[in-house]
Amino acid sequence: ADYYEEEVEMAVQSLMAAMEPMIIIILAGIVGIATALEEACEHLAADMTRISTLRDALIDHLLEHVDGIRLTGAPIAAGLDGRLPSIASFTCDDVDGELLVVLLDRAGVAAATGSACSTGSTEPSHVLTAMGIDATTARGALRLSLASNATAEDIALLSERIPTCVRKARLISSTR
Repeated sequence: ADYYEEEVEMAVQSLMAAMEPMIIIILAGIVGIATALEEACEHLAADMTRISTLRDALIDHLLEHVDGIRLTGAPIAAGLDGRLPSIASFTCDDVDGELLVVLLDRAGVAAATGSACSTGSTEPSHVLTAMGIDATTARGALRLSLASNATAEDIALLSERIPTCVRKARLISSTR
């Protein structure tokens, strides 16, 4: 019996010696992830405010400079904002959303039509129709997502390119 106890003890010590470097590496990784998460959380509120401000500037510009465009989703009123900081969603009258997305892509703007959960579908967004938007209007949907590193210069570029592409989409749609 003593022989087996010695063998087990030697096997455990050998295993522990082999595992120690792996445990140290795993612990270092855990500490690194915790530090990164802590830093991200420290800056989260400021980043959300910065992105929301940029998003709101884009929304204001498009509502002012594009006829027949409407903001969809939660209203922005009295400092209460039920929107994600980086998302702006619109409907555009007399515009085929798929055509608009293609024109925007050619202009260097990544956009989508409809909700993220309906990406790839040619049907109007079920989210927009559930909000009471009719299917024809929902087909003119435009969803923009700002990157976390978006800048005022990016918003200026979007503010220039989006109205131009909406006008082109209307011209093309009216000749069909």
